Amino acid sequence: MKSMPRRQDGATLFIALIILLVVTLLAVSSVREVTLESRMTGNFVEQQRLLNASEAGLREGESRLTAPIKPLEVGCASGYCLRDIDPTYEQTFTASLAYSPADGTQSNSGTAVRWYALPAPSGSAEGAAENPEYGNMMQGIGVFRYEVNAEATNTSSERTTSLRTTTAKVFN
Repeated sequence: MKSMPRRQDGATLFIALIILLVVTLLAVSSVREVTLESRMTGNFVEQQRLLNASEAGLREGESRLTAPIKPLEVGCASGYCLRDIDPTYEQTFTASLAYSPADGTQSNSGTAVRWYALPAPSGSAEGAAENPEYGNMMQGIGVFRYEVNAEATNTSSERTTSLRTTTAKVFN
């Protein structure tokens, strides 16, 4: 019977350490990847919540502008905010209303939603209706177009989402 050699070279230990190093590197890279994916998912969820809240602000503005039976006067009171400025690309929420729908629903906690509207250009400044058969804008009849702007802000991260839409109503 052969006896075991008295002196070992340590090749097995060296190979085991190399394998352990490779496994550790794979584990560290997996943890970093999971952390990155978690942050990306969290940002996506926040973006979707802000988008939904801003969309709710738009729909509230549209419903409050098109509900009355007469065209609205310029001003920010009585449940609507119709500003008398020329529409521009930039949205400014200095004079706007907070989201407060008539059905009593609330926006997400930690989210502030504001909206305002502008008269959209359609010939009303000249007293002309888009379609003359609908009447005269100066008499409060005809097609009235509104540009509605809404902004949702996360109060902790200060991230915002702004949306814009147009709506029209025929007043007879």
